[in-house]
Amino acid sequence: MEESGTLFVIAQLALGLIGFGALLIALQPKSLSTWRKEDQFRFWFFLLSGLEIVFFSLLPTVIYQFTLEAALAWRFSAVLFLVVVSAHLYQAITQGAILIRGHLPTTSRVIFACSMSALLASEGLLISLSLDWPLGQPGGQYALATLLYMILAAVTFVRLLQFAGESGEK
Repeated sequence: MEESGTLFVIAQLALGLIGFGALLIALQPKSLSTWRKEDQFRFWFFLLSGLEIVFFSLLPTVIYQFTLEAALAWRFSAVLFLVVVSAHLYQAITQGAILIRGHLPTTSRVIFACSMSALLASEGLLISLSLDWPLGQPGGQYALATLLYMILAAVTFVRLLQFAGESGEK
């Protein structure tokens, strides 16, 4: 399981992002309850995504310690991660549809499309790994899916910094 080092680095980056985000959010002059609904969604999406990245980055190594079969560890981890990514994909599409109906600016639509592309690519990698159709080394494929998911969390964090704390009325 040579990729466990890469996944450990991804977990550390996610923890750093979560910590930095929590610090910046805590220093906001307005409470979370006064934020717009989409900003509240971004906050929870960012926080949960970051925690999931940490968990799923460490999961294959833990499973490997119990089974001592790398293929089983990658496949089982991919199946569990796929369930979470699918749930987030559904939430993101639902929230995106609401925002687009609310006249989301063109820039935000482009960012949303890029974010969904990263999420769909991550899901595609996890599906192929879950079905035991690796597109290369299973660990590398899993690490790439995790990294794409982290990019989504980072984009959500940047968007949160850009808009958080604005009042709900325009």
